[in-house]
Amino acid sequence: MGLVHAFFHVILWPFLKVLELLWWFLKKCLLAIFVIFLGLFLVGGIALVFLNTWLPFLLEWHIENKTGFSLHIDTSRCNLFKGHLEFENILMKNPATRYPIDHALSIELLEVDIRPSRLWKSFWSNDELLISNIYLDIDDLSIVRNAQGTINFVECFDALGREKGKKSPDLSESAKDQDSVQGQGNGFPYVSAAGSKGPNKKEEAKWRIEQLTLHLDILRWKDFKPAKAQEQEFRIFYRHQWIQITSLDTIIHTLLTDFKPYGISLFMQSIFDSFFDIPGISQVHSGVKALQSLGKRVLSEVKGKFETVSTQTTTKTH
Repeated sequence: MGLVHAFFHVILWPFLKVLELLWWFLKKCLLAIFVIFLGLFLVGGIALVFLNTWLPFLLEWHIENKTGFSLHIDTSRCNLFKGHLEFENILMKNPATRYPIDHALSIELLEVDIRPSRLWKSFWSNDELLISNIYLDIDDLSIVRNAQGTINFVECFDALGREKGKKSPDLSESAKDQDSVQGQGNGFPYVSAAGSKGPNKKEEAKWRIEQLTLHLDILRWKDFKPAKAQEQEFRIFYRHQWIQITSLDTIIHTLLTDFKPYGISLFMQSIFDSFFDIPGISQVHSGVKALQSLGKRVLSEVKGKFETVSTQTTTKTH
């Protein structure tokens, strides 16, 4: 008995104590993981319920912080459970230090409708992302090229999608001269259905916009690169509606064709090229990567902002 008792104390007892310590540590870890998971779940639930409270401010902060272009959203009505996003009276301004004209864009109304069930399916089962409706009513759009040859919207999209230090594409004077103004007109076809400009039939489309409507009342382009600055303003009251869109090329082709008479086709082509360089947009033909990429980038920005605020608060406290 004495030998067994000594064996227990020398070998088994330390082993049991180690197991007991490991079990205690495991319980603490599981409890911490549960608390963190519950906290994230509650924070996420509250954020989704009160989406309209923080989303407009986040968009304004993200755009200005990333690009230097100020953005103001006057009114919003966002409800993720209904799949409805609505923004009224959006104003974007050019950076005053780089452009002689401060006004860039004025949007009266932007509406996006997505069925929540299809949105979740697109995320979890890689199903087709179905956007029921996009309605964009633009009061006026000002395309500005400064004396250095940089176009305002090209710079904005470059800042959103490219690393710092890369220059925006420039338009040569000879190329611009070929895109001369041919006069204005209002003979625009109003409705376009998905057609030959869609994705390759061999590739199954992973997203679809059932209806997209664009209104543009006033179009301005101002070029300050030539020795004599050029400015034009057109009250075009452009109206167009696309139905069953599965390719962004369909929209781009229509816009380039319709706006060619106003002498800005090459400007717009540069803008579209920069737009496609935004992470996720260039892969939109193959699935919902654009939406997923945007979500990850926004969450990353929120996390960085939260860590910055937390660090400042901790420093002040100590």
